This record gives sequence, C-alpha cells and structure tokens, in this order.
Amino acid sequence: MRRTDDRSKIRSVVLRHHGAKNAPLLSDSQAIRRDNTALPVATCCIEIMNSVSRILGHGIVRQTIRTQRGFSTTIPTSRPAEDTTKRILTALSAVVATATCYSGLHDDSTGCQHQYLELAHAKVAETRCDNSSHPVTTSAEPMSPPTTSTTTSTTAQSSRLVQILSRPLGWFRTSYSFPRPLTSGDPDWIMDRRKIRQRQRDEQTVQRLQPQIAALVQELHTQQQSPNILANKRRQLASLLEQLYDLLYGKGTTPRDRQDFLEQYGCTGWTEEILETLTIAAKGRGMVEIGAGNGQWARALTYYYSQKQRPNNPHDKPLLDFVLAYDDQSQLPLAPSVYHAQTQAHRRYFFDKVQPMEGDDMHSVLRQWSCRGRILLLVYPPLGDMAVRAVKVYTDISPFNDTIVYVGEGKGGANANDDFFDYFVQHNDEWSLETVLNVKSFGSKGYEKLFILKKTPAESAK
Repeated sequence: MRRTDDRSKIRSVVLRHHGAKNAPLLSDSQAIRRDNTALPVATCCIEIMNSVSRILGHGIVRQTIRTQRGFSTTIPTSRPAEDTTKRILTALSAVVATATCYSGLHDDSTGCQHQYLELAHAKVAETRCDNSSHPVTTSAEPMSPPTTSTTTSTTAQSSRLVQILSRPLGWFRTSYSFPRPLTSGDPDWIMDRRKIRQRQRDEQTVQRLQPQIAALVQELHTQQQSPNILANKRRQLASLLEQLYDLLYGKGTTPRDRQDFLEQYGCTGWTEEILETLTIAAKGRGMVEIGAGNGQWARALTYYYSQKQRPNNPHDKPLLDFVLAYDDQSQLPLAPSVYHAQTQAHRRYFFDKVQPMEGDDMHSVLRQWSCRGRILLLVYPPLGDMAVRAVKVYTDISPFNDTIVYVGEGKGGANANDDFFDYFVQHNDEWSLETVLNVKSFGSKGYEKLFILKKTPAESAK
C-alpha cells in the first residue's frame, strides 16, 4: 500500500510540474518554459526531486550549484526508497548531472543559471520549515569551469540520457496537453521504434513459417500416408498456425476470434467513449467517411446518434444521414461475394448505405453540397496515398471543412504513408491535435488510436 501511495503522489507531482505548462519531454534538449522564462532542464528536475523527496520523507534534495554552466546534485539516503522511486530519483539526478551539455545550447546560459539560483534558494526557503528534521545543504561557492575532458564526458553521457529516462519515466509522454500543434517527434503521432522493430522481427519469423505451413498443407492433400503420420502432420500444422497467429495478433488469438472481430468492427473497433465523443463533435453537421469498408463504424455512429444523442437534444436540427459513407470496395477485409445481404454478419453489423466510389471520384464526392462542412472520418486507411489525398481534397473544397478524425497507427505503422503524417506537422500553424482516444484493437499487436485534428479558428472561420 505504501508503494502504491508513493507512486501515485509522485506521478501527480511530476505531472503538475511538467505538464501544467504544455512543456516538452524532460529528455528534450530545449529549455522547459515556466512562467514565461526559459530555465535549464535542471531547474524543473530539482523542483520535482524536492517534491518527491518530501513525499518519501527524505527532506530537501542536497544541492551543489555551479555558477559556470554546470549542475550536480546528491540524494540523501535517510532511509531506503522503493525500487520504482529510487529509479525515478536516479533518472532525475542524471538529468541534472548532464545539464551542463544542455545549458550550452542557450545563448544566455549565465542568465538562466542566475534565474535558476534564485528559484532554488526560494524553494529551499519555502520548504525549510516543513522539513526541519532533515538537514539542508546548499552551497553556491564559485567553482572553476569544467575542463574540456569533463565537458566531453558529459556530452557523451547525454546520448545515454534518453535511454535512462525512457524506462522509469516513460509515462511522462502522457503529460502532453490538448489541444497542441503536432511536431515531428510527438509520441502520439509516431509509432514507438521498439514496437516497429518488434513487428519487423515478427514479420521475419512469419516469412520463415509460411513455407513450412505451405509444405505441410501440400503434403496433407497430395500424399497417401498412414493415419498416424497424417495425424502427426496435422498436429504440426496446428502448432505452426498457432505460432503464426501469436506473431500476427498476440498470444491466445484464434482465426475464429479474428473473423468475429472483423465482422463486428472491421479492422479496428470503437468504444462507448469514442461513439459519445464523435456524435457530440458532429452534432448538427454530420460526418463523411472515406474508405468505409463494410460500414461498421458508420452504422454504429448512426445508431448511437439516433438512439442516445438525438433524443436527448430534441431541438437539434435533424440530419437526413448522420454519416455519409463511401468506399471503392477494393480492399475490403470481408468480400461482398461471401458476406452478401442475406448473411447474419451483414444484417447485424454492416451499413447498407455505403456508396460505391471509384478511386478518382474522391474530389467529386467531397465537393458535393451534402458533404461540405461535415467531419472527415478516416478509419484504418490502407498503406499508400489515399488518406493524404482525402485530406488535401477535403481541406481545399470548403473553409468549413475544419475537422478530421483519423483512426489508425502512428507514423511508421500499418496505415497511410509518411506524407499524411508530415502534412499535419508541416501545417501545424493551421492544424492542432484536439484529443487522442484509445480504440478497441484485436489482440495485442495492434497500436491504433483515434486522433481528432482541427483547424485553428483563425484558419477555419473565413
């Protein structure tokens, strides 16, 4: 219980210090802005360490402040800390210890240090009474500048800094606030490199398994063998197929589970929070979905709006079609020839108002009056330029086209292409990321999320 309480308190302290001002990651080499003043990374870290130390009963962190482009701290050890807490404090101490490198990136590093010195003294004075039982050691004697060898060593340590932070402080990434402009390093907008590398390793293993599976299938169908040999090969095939599905979708998944998920949701699923958020966002304007597939998302949104949002808001202007769904039928996960109108999956989950669209008809579809002003919905777009073409056409058609909902993986994942993700980074003065919601993914190998992107009022209200 003590560990749980400490960890929750530490998390609240870190988010209060770090996330309240829409600050970048602690591993960022730029300054953290507090009260419109650029302070070195070490400033914020020592503040957090002081708060964390008080929570754990350590008292104020002992500080040794260099006046010449350097910082170092030591952590009191009045009692052992829990493993997680110790790792957090160690990582924060590493940030402060390597701040010499970061301080050199600022033109007025001396001025920043003076500001930090005042803030540090104020922090000590503020908390001295609350921690009288713990001695506070603060020294600000001038010290000689670090030697060249020391600077080189510190610079070498900086490359290790991100690795140190990524393990104990990985949840700092969740402290980004909304709305915010997208950047090339936004952790929500790009796939984690570790996940990409793991997926590449899984794909290599899948490629090695496929010839073995094909050979076994061929042997079972072409060769006359004894029942015992056939039974043994069937067991081998079942084992290989199980390995294949574990690699593709995660442990414990089966072909039947995958098929059921595709029928109900398509490639990725929604949650109650997603349906509520989107129906509220599209109230009075509706949505237009490009690449709707079999229309599971369109049907779920239409039903949720008609059953829950519309009855609760009787004065809203009724929409003839809450979602206008289009698809060229070229990359459907479930073939219409098999899942026709008489099948149970079609009757229960599919949307019968999905309109056909040729690949070159996107412009003519979105320029219709019935589509203008609606929210553009892109759910699990295929690899390629379809998504970025839809975005460009959508934004060029009308100034009232100001909201895009993208459901899929980040840059480097299984959806769209780099041009799609780079478009919003390059136009981050016009577009902002409003929110990110978790979706219902099949298995444990899907990393999709829902992103709501919106034009800033200055751009949309023309």
